[in-house]
Amino acid sequence: RFSQVTEPSYAAANNEKQRINNELLPVRSRMAWIGNAIAEQEKQMRAWKDEKDPVPERSKASKNYREQLASAGLAAEPFYSCIDFRSDLAEEKRNAIESALMETGFLDALLSEGLLELEGDRQLLPNPQFFTQTLADYLVPDSSERSVDAGYVQDILQSIEVIDGGESDSSAPIISEDGSYRLFSLRGKADNDYQASYIGKASRERFRIEKIRSLEAEIARLQAELQSAAEEENGLLA
Repeated sequence: RFSQVTEPSYAAANNEKQRINNELLPVRSRMAWIGNAIAEQEKQMRAWKDEKDPVPERSKASKNYREQLASAGLAAEPFYSCIDFRSDLAEEKRNAIESALMETGFLDALLSEGLLELEGDRQLLPNPQFFTQTLADYLVPDSSERSVDAGYVQDILQSIEVIDGGESDSSAPIISEDGSYRLFSLRGKADNDYQASYIGKASRERFRIEKIRSLEAEIARLQAELQSAAEEENGLLA
């Protein structure tokens, strides 16, 4: 008789326990995912805080090759690190020009006054153009802390023609003020929403700070989401 009385209670309690466990499972799974996401974002933020000078994304082969150059003491610098925009150049043109240089591969190409034995990387070579508008009308050498001479950087700047619209019959690489470009038989148009982030020390520092602030905001959002999930868990356990 006692079992007949208590069995329904036990069954109801077990059912309730199972229901709570079923509801806890996705909540705890979400909490674990959020915790991992926070850890990853914090890792990225530490990396950006430690990064003194941001670099564009590079292939593994390019990273390895540049490490080999540094170990061998060979003088070579990425193009973007040796130049800066002229102070009076409008932001819209800065964005378009850097975007085009990024898409063509010029932005992070190596500058070296000697011919490099390339492996998984690329090098810009001088072929100055005269009596025409070039990158030298938009950018200036900024290689005071670099291993490449400013005169060599100037020759590279004069090797890339810049037009403000229309077409050109020049055989030199061409970029346009609107982000269009032409490399021999290849033509393209860079991303209109791109924001200059690598040319000039001030741009790189601004970009680094923006990345840190963005990561901080994302971490705060995830922490709030984790707190909400924890409160949901506590409510189920109460």
